[in-house]
Amino acid sequence: MHDRVDWKTVDFGAADHHAQTDLFRQARESLANDPFRPAYHFSPPGVSLHDAAGLCWWKGNYHLFYLFATPMFGGARGHAVSKDLVHWQDLALASDTIRGGTGQVWADEDRVIMGYATHKHKAASLATASDPLLQEWVPHPQNPVYPSALPPNGDLKSLQSGDNYVWREDDTYYMTMRLCKPRPEFCQDSIEMSPL
Repeated sequence: MHDRVDWKTVDFGAADHHAQTDLFRQARESLANDPFRPAYHFSPPGVSLHDAAGLCWWKGNYHLFYLFATPMFGGARGHAVSKDLVHWQDLALASDTIRGGTGQVWADEDRVIMGYATHKHKAASLATASDPLLQEWVPHPQNPVYPSALPPNGDLKSLQSGDNYVWREDDTYYMTMRLCKPRPEFCQDSIEMSPL
């Protein structure tokens, strides 16, 4: 039996990719005999999983991105890969360049695009990656792409965005997102985006 990881003592900001993946392996080993952990479906290496959104096939692997909450680090974007959707390998937390809320990915032939909530879920941003393990994300130069310009005083209190979904039709990319103004009533809006 392995000791459980004390997530309150982990400094993810100081840990490099190898240290993070070693910690995730240790956490999984410590939880291997826990009868309440899913044995078949994906679960995070510890703590909690939020919004397992962002599944795609890229260069021989399924990639799953999810929000991973730790006590000391707050929210981060977890990332795991699998060949068969059953056996998963944890990768290091995704770069701070794509920190934010719910995100969704779209895989093209030459890159993967992620749309994700930013500015405390008040806006949406985009990033792209094309490396084999999707660890080198480049933010869109015009982020946030919605709203296309933040108000000068940054006041977005009347807008709440999230649950982004990106797709392409012909040469145009689109993003849907949940918009709430000013009460939390659910509504959908579709935003046309220029080709990236």
